[in-house]
Amino acid sequence: MMQNLRQTAWYLGDLVGIPIFLHWTVLLLAFNAWRMSGGSDGGIDTFIIVLVVLLSGIVLHELGHGLMARALGAHGLTITLWAFGGLCESRRDSTRLGREIAIVAAGPAVSLLLWLGCSYLLDFLFATQPGLVAQGNSYTLLGEFLSIAAALNFMLLLFNMMPIFPLDGGQLTFYTVLAVTRKPLLARQVSLTLAVVGVLAVFLWFTGFFNVLNGPDPVGTWMHHLAADMTGTVILVVLLFLVLRSAFTYLY
Repeated sequence: MMQNLRQTAWYLGDLVGIPIFLHWTVLLLAFNAWRMSGGSDGGIDTFIIVLVVLLSGIVLHELGHGLMARALGAHGLTITLWAFGGLCESRRDSTRLGREIAIVAAGPAVSLLLWLGCSYLLDFLFATQPGLVAQGNSYTLLGEFLSIAAALNFMLLLFNMMPIFPLDGGQLTFYTVLAVTRKPLLARQVSLTLAVVGVLAVFLWFTGFFNVLNGPDPVGTWMHHLAADMTGTVILVVLLFLVLRSAFTYLY
């Protein structure tokens, strides 16, 4: 699917000279934003903030990859937004491992700066202009925006740094093993193994398996949780399937 992603996406326009495309599966990303905002209990304002922050964080993350790639001589840059977040593509010589590591690391570096920047600004305003970010026990619109931006960019950072190919952490693992050992087969084997183990661990974690592990009937309780949130379970399975499919496509 990823190979045909941009061919079936809509062109939105250029951002700092990089074409931005939107794939229809971004609707799944919007649905996840709705769930993260609390669904029908969260309110439309919270949903809009979560969606804007999430899409902005993804675009800026991918711009980190793209601008670093362009600075290091890559061309034909594009960014596509889809169900799994963003995909930055470019044409370049991928045999230069140092350049590949720098390009991959640039995305998480942007997420790190966004998380730290939003967290610092929120704390700074609380200390100097508390009325701008809070009214009583509630956030103002600005306070809610900064709080959500800090939390979501931290989440994007952690998610992308998991050593699961093709996430940034998985790519950094692949290129690092390859740079150290100079053995492509070993790098592929290590990365593919981590991808399979990582996807399984993520599935068990997000479906609450580890939370009920010490209970009297862990499997039965876990299955009940899966059935109670069937929509979330199906979405998670689809996304993790796409991850594994991509890992096997590039590494097998």
